Amino acid sequence: MSTRQIVQLADSLVKGWETRIPAMTFSEWDQFRWWLNYLQGYEMF
Repeated sequence: MSTRQIVQLADSLVKGWETRIPAMTFSEWDQFRWWLNYLQGYEMF
């Protein structure tokens, strides 16, 4: 899964759209969680 796909998936969830989350590797899941937090406005550090 590319970074672009991960960002689009996280963005869809933040916007409240019903979204199916595909199976991911650990590194993809970690990147997905980071983008989800970032797009929701949480501090990262």
